[in-house]
Amino acid sequence: LYLRVPSQTWSTAVGETRLLTAEDGTSILLNTASRITLKYSSTERRIRLEQGEALFDVAPEASRPFIVETGATRVRVLGTSFAVRRMPDESVRVVVRQGMVEVTNPASDEVATPVRLSANTSAVAPPAQGVKVARLSPEEVVRELSWQDGMVALSGVTLREAAAEFARYSQVRI
Repeated sequence: LYLRVPSQTWSTAVGETRLLTAEDGTSILLNTASRITLKYSSTERRIRLEQGEALFDVAPEASRPFIVETGATRVRVLGTSFAVRRMPDESVRVVVRQGMVEVTNPASDEVATPVRLSANTSAVAPPAQGVKVARLSPEEVVRELSWQDGMVALSGVTLREAAAEFARYSQVRI
């Protein structure tokens, strides 16, 4: 599927994933119950993640930055493969598989300073708070992105958290 329009909205239903290829060659994999709007112009490539999660394999193009926005959080790509998830509490989780991104999350009363993330790093950006960064092993990155292979990987979560994660993929409730 090739996107040829400057602004387009794409979504997935519960339990569905969808692979998109944008006009610039960027690959976007939408996870379950997700919605994005793409707005490409001659000066930038802007994605609005309205809900859910998406994995981006960004085609390098120095003349047009690639920016993902969700809530107040902004992720600017510096050449990479990464995932962004908008959480139910409006927090944003970013996992960088390769390359580098900058995450900006303006707090309510301060100027936001971009936080630079490299491969095997994750960040959580709660609403109106600073970005919290953590290093991940390559195995943890694979586990975090296991949804792209139709799996759910859980480790160190409560039964309530596990049931909530499964509920993202199915109408059947545990």
